[in-house]
Amino acid sequence: MLEIIDNFVRLTEIEPEWSSFARKIPGVTPFQLPQWLQTWWAHFGKNGQLHVLVFRESGAMVGIVPCFRHQWNGLRQITLIGSGISDYLEPAIDLQHVLGIVDRLRSHLESDPDWDVCDWQDLSADTPFVGIKPERNFEFAAKPDISCSEIRLSETFDEFRNARPKDLKRNLSRYRRKAEAMGSVQFE
Repeated sequence: MLEIIDNFVRLTEIEPEWSSFARKIPGVTPFQLPQWLQTWWAHFGKNGQLHVLVFRESGAMVGIVPCFRHQWNGLRQITLIGSGISDYLEPAIDLQHVLGIVDRLRSHLESDPDWDVCDWQDLSADTPFVGIKPERNFEFAAKPDISCSEIRLSETFDEFRNARPKDLKRNLSRYRRKAEAMGSVQFE
């Protein structure tokens, strides 16, 4: 089943489910979580219309493609939420359902007359979306971007933090206290 979310109220209603689902995806980044994408939308989505695609199997979320529609250079474009300032926009998808999701996404794009350009950037190098080619005479491009940098820690976070210089640890403690004064803080 495909659910299309076109309003922010509904998007916030599914936040707990989305967050729980996304955290189960191997290698998930902060840029795939609803907290980042909803914040991006609140600040940068003023000139667009939400068009978030939620894929479900037996009622459970198995994929989410957070997009929006907007005008760009005189064309109607579908863009991934987070574009421009996020490092990594690969939608969160359960790998067991990837083929079905790609097929449903292709069908949706083929049957949806309200877009001219679908230009998705900052995807992983092995994105399953690169093979989507709607049969309509419209431009569709899923462009894998450069790989995101990451550093694997061989020790626990506490061991990593304790090995940092004294001034850096002091600053970290000071900024943590400031953050805690504003609300709950959790390091992962």
